[in-house]
Amino acid sequence: MPRLLDWITRPRSRYPWLQGLIRCGYAGLRLTVPTNPLQIAFESVPDCTESPYAMFSRIMRSPNAERYRLIWLVKNLDDAAAVVTDEFGYIPDNVSLVKKISLQGFWTFLRSRYVFFSHRTYWFARSVFHQRVVNLWHGMPIKELGGIEKSSGIWRLSGIYSVATSPLFADIIASAFVLRPERVLVSGLPRNEWLFESSDPRHLALRNGAERLVVWFPTFRRAAVGDSTQDDMTDNNHDPITAEQLIRLDASLKGSCVRVLVKLHPLDIKNAQAWPDLSNVIVVNNDVMKERGFNTYRILAQADALVTDCSSAAIDFLLLRRPIAFYMPDEEEYVRGFTSSVHRRLPEIGRKLRSFEDLVQFITNSEEVVDSNRTEVFHNPHLRESTVCILRAVGLEELALRQE
Repeated sequence: MPRLLDWITRPRSRYPWLQGLIRCGYAGLRLTVPTNPLQIAFESVPDCTESPYAMFSRIMRSPNAERYRLIWLVKNLDDAAAVVTDEFGYIPDNVSLVKKISLQGFWTFLRSRYVFFSHRTYWFARSVFHQRVVNLWHGMPIKELGGIEKSSGIWRLSGIYSVATSPLFADIIASAFVLRPERVLVSGLPRNEWLFESSDPRHLALRNGAERLVVWFPTFRRAAVGDSTQDDMTDNNHDPITAEQLIRLDASLKGSCVRVLVKLHPLDIKNAQAWPDLSNVIVVNNDVMKERGFNTYRILAQADALVTDCSSAAIDFLLLRRPIAFYMPDEEEYVRGFTSSVHRRLPEIGRKLRSFEDLVQFITNSEEVVDSNRTEVFHNPHLRESTVCILRAVGLEELALRQE
């Protein structure tokens, strides 16, 4: 049964007639199965992360949260349980964890009046008037949006709403996900609220005595996607994230009070790789994130500066008005492409580093503050609480209240 469900829930471009049949079957169920107005489903990649988890966490702080049944559709039950337990100390009575690829998971999705997700729901699902499905996505795009999925001709998200941080990104999101412009809420991203929350001791300890903490967020060159891999490079001759390059960087920082934290992308195949034990450079992979209960945006909140190549984290980090640099020596080999209207404006966000020497200089000496006037193109200056804006837009005003 699990293999059959997995086969059905993965779109097969070779069988368009079967895709149509499954979509018609789902449409029939969607019209006949009523939704529960007090049931909210969440889904993210990885499980219990990103903006869906920020939304879930915000809802749980509402005095009205206990009236609702909150259900996570997940890939790994143990990992999801560990995240929720780490925050609350236990699994709250009104919270359930359900495997997405199961009959229970599908039924949960079908019955939920509200759904918040970051990447995709079931490929055959389409929103209708009595279900509010909100695509919170996973960042404002510097890279070409959807790239590999769009090329298959069978990928379209099921959200009836999506979100953006400014009108510039609202137009991009509306076009990419085939939404009417008014369905893209210029609300900001729920995950960015973590940037301004008080950090717990585990995140405060990331400096480990260093006077300066620089976070390096590379995107992947090769990603593990299910049972296959996705290559975004023609070759990796200039890949900046190798053991040799990090050893070289560590040697350049020897004797300084600077610490560099390299946080790998969740899908990067490098998560399975062994890394050398260095003094000023630390690599944080998926296992470390899980074991130590790290939150990506609380890590960013501790940083004095950010280095990335084309990660959407750069857009998020703008809110802190701290130095940003783009280091991508293999840019000419990058085949996925960029969102042109954003990529050409990157000089407004941060400094482009041309060489390894530029990288070392930025890590050790950058002190510039980002001009707030430049950030308004990427972040609506009137935004306040993203979660509150979204909850009100979808009709969950009573959950926008905060527990005193």
